[in-house]
Amino acid sequence: MNNGLPITQEKLKELVSYNPATGLFYWRDPSRSKRGSGIAGSINKLGGYVDIKIDYKLYKAHRLVWLYVYGRFPLRGFEIDHINRVKDDNTLYNLREVTRSRNQMNRDARANSGYRGVHRLRNKKIRPYVAQVTINYKRHHIGYFDTAEEAHSAYVNFLEQHEINDTAGYIDECFSQNTNPATQLNSSS
Repeated sequence: MNNGLPITQEKLKELVSYNPATGLFYWRDPSRSKRGSGIAGSINKLGGYVDIKIDYKLYKAHRLVWLYVYGRFPLRGFEIDHINRVKDDNTLYNLREVTRSRNQMNRDARANSGYRGVHRLRNKKIRPYVAQVTINYKRHHIGYFDTAEEAHSAYVNFLEQHEINDTAGYIDECFSQNTNPATQLNSSS
């Protein structure tokens, strides 16, 4: 029992093993697995993340990966981002520690416009597309536009003018070409 304290790396490694290539945790004692497979955790139907219960406390698997590999949970003010936006893909190359602002920039494009940073206002007939971006908890309104393409162009220009690296767009490109973004990022440095 953990008496309300977070689990330590030592305790975690006593209970489970982690495969960085598959992103799966395995109980060292397979009898702990509900399905007999030895796999620890299950996908939360509401959020889509993998949850693992240890000592009556529920943990997100991506946070446990960080503890298992680096010996600590994310630093205060940081989160673990799934680079490819697949919430149950906990492979090590797919996870990174980022600020909330950066994590929010790696969200899927708005469904109603098809472009990141752009959405269509339902009740507005003249210049119905709005471009905006949130950086460090501050929303920057870029403007209203006649088309989604114009709004997205303004969004991209805003990012370039403020020297903001749109990593999310780069990651989109990597996954559309079926390449490993971690390899691409490491080779470009």
